[in-house]
Amino acid sequence: MPIEIAPISRRSFLAHSAAVAGSLAFIGRVQADAADIETLALCSDTHIAADPNTLRSDVNMSANFKKVLQEIIGSTAKPGRLLVNGDCAYLTGQPGDYQTFLSHLTPVREAGIPITLALGNHDDRAPFRAALKETGIEASPIPDKQVAIVPTKHANWFLLDSLESVNSTPGLLGQPQLDWLSRELTKHGDKPAFVMAHHNVEYRKHLKSGDVIVDVADRRIPAAGLIDDEQLLEVLTAHPNVVAFFCGHTHQWNVVRWKDISFVNLPCTAYPFLPADPNGWVLCRHGSNEAEIEIRTLDPKHAAQGQKVKLPYRGA
Repeated sequence: MPIEIAPISRRSFLAHSAAVAGSLAFIGRVQADAADIETLALCSDTHIAADPNTLRSDVNMSANFKKVLQEIIGSTAKPGRLLVNGDCAYLTGQPGDYQTFLSHLTPVREAGIPITLALGNHDDRAPFRAALKETGIEASPIPDKQVAIVPTKHANWFLLDSLESVNSTPGLLGQPQLDWLSRELTKHGDKPAFVMAHHNVEYRKHLKSGDVIVDVADRRIPAAGLIDDEQLLEVLTAHPNVVAFFCGHTHQWNVVRWKDISFVNLPCTAYPFLPADPNGWVLCRHGSNEAEIEIRTLDPKHAAQGQKVKLPYRGA
């Protein structure tokens, strides 16, 4: 599985959840609120260095991540889970990076929000696992890849591992992981499915005929994403329960709808590559009939702040 971090106090979490409106979760079991809507917080590309004062492009990554986490904790409808979609570490996945990263997550755990972490190309599996060994990492069904299914009441989240080489830009899922995804999508075909991996599908090669829903920075989605994106698309389109594919990696905020599947490029929490790109996080809400995502930008004056996108269920 990807790394699963439970709330620090299960007892305090359950007591708190009884008093708070909104949908709260504990280890993937979501109890819907009165409106029967589930909420999750989505982050990507945190790039946390061992030294929290480290700057990149005049951006303090730790300060940004801590601000995002405080926003998540303080949300009116507190998310039932936090998903971090890779590149947790700064550049090469050093042990100190993960120690600092975990320290930033302490308030989230204390707030009773469970956390699931995935891997990006700036992560390193060995120090990643070592830093989180106390969380009880389970064996993955795919050797050398960390995959998981996060179930909720209305949908299932399938988290993939696209890390191929540390600090090397392209990513690879591999046929064993794609076969696993196809089997599990079939097995869990009774619910809508959201699939997440760090690396992106190449837009200009595969998705250009799709409908552009969000285009902040002229869709500069690079080719150096998933090497086997064509094989991934074959799996996604073959399963009608797939609603959306979420990626990070490009430090952009874009949404394209292709063959009734929404391809969501999550913004980074760290440093955008160009000034036009927002950084921040995304709130995802889903119910029995549809889902909606909303970007929360770190710059409250950014034009994309509060932008909402519907993610229709296929066949609904």
